[in-house]
Amino acid sequence: MNVSRKIELDGTRNLRDLGGIRTKSGKRIREGALLRSDSLHALSGKDVETLVSMGLCCAYDFRNEVEQKRAPDREIPGCLLISNPVFPEKMEGVTHDEEDQFGQYIRFVEQVMENLNTEELMKEDYRTFVTSEHSRNSFHFFLTDLLRRAKEAQEKGEKAAFLWHCAAGKDRTGFAAALLEFIFGIPKEDILDDYVLTSRYVNPGIQELTGGVTQQMKDYYGDRYEEMVRMVGGAVKALVDSRKEYLEASWEKAEEMYGSFSSFITEGLAFSQADQEEMRRLFLE
Repeated sequence: MNVSRKIELDGTRNLRDLGGIRTKSGKRIREGALLRSDSLHALSGKDVETLVSMGLCCAYDFRNEVEQKRAPDREIPGCLLISNPVFPEKMEGVTHDEEDQFGQYIRFVEQVMENLNTEELMKEDYRTFVTSEHSRNSFHFFLTDLLRRAKEAQEKGEKAAFLWHCAAGKDRTGFAAALLEFIFGIPKEDILDDYVLTSRYVNPGIQELTGGVTQQMKDYYGDRYEEMVRMVGGAVKALVDSRKEYLEASWEKAEEMYGSFSSFITEGLAFSQADQEEMRRLFLE
C-alpha cells in the first residue's frame, strides 16, 4: 500500500512518517521530514533521543487549551512546540477534554440512549474543518508556517523534521495529513487508505483504556450493564474508527462550498498555487 510508515516509540501509538508515499507523477515524499502523531505527553527519554536524532525542529499541537493543559507535550531539545488549536472548544468525538474518564463514558452512554447517531456526528465534525473560520485559520497557519520554516531550514542547509499532532492522531491530524498529501499529488484512494490506517494503531489502545472503567460501569448500571454494552458497542466503534466516510464528508463539503477540494485549499485556506508548488519542491524527491 502507498501509505505512511509507523515509527515505533514507547510513548506514542500513532507516530507515522509520510516519507516514501508516491505521487501521481512518480515522485516520493522525502523520508524523515513530515511526521504525523498522537499526543507527545508520554514520550520516554529514549523517544526524545530518537526525535532529536531525526532533526525534529517543531511540533504543531492541534489540541485545544484544556487538552494541552491536561496532557502537556514533553519538551524535546531543539524542538519548538507550537500551539495551534483546530477547535477552540470541545467537539464531541474529536477533542479529549474530560478530566474524569469515567464521567466521559457515562455521558457518552446517556447520549447514545438518546439515539445519538455517532457516525453522523463524526461526519459533521469533519465538515466543520471546512465550515469553521477558526479551523480554516488554524490549517492556514499550519501550512504557511510549515512552508516558511522548511524554506529557512533548506537555506541554512539544516536537517529538519516537522511534526503535527492532536490527541489520538486521528481526526485533526488526519485531516492535516490529507491536505499535505493532496498538495503533493497523492492519489485520492491512497490518501483515504493512509487516513484509515489510524484505526489499526489507535483502536487497540482505546480498548485498553475502556477496560479500566469496566468495573465502575458495572457498579453504576447494575443489572442494566449488559444491555448498555450491547447498545453502545456500535456507537463507540463509530466514534473511535477512522472511516473513509468521515474524510469524504469534509471533501464533499469543500466541493459544495468552493467547487473543488483544490479551490478549498487555495481560497478557503489562502494557500496559493505558488505556495503549493514550493511545498512540493521542498518535500518531494
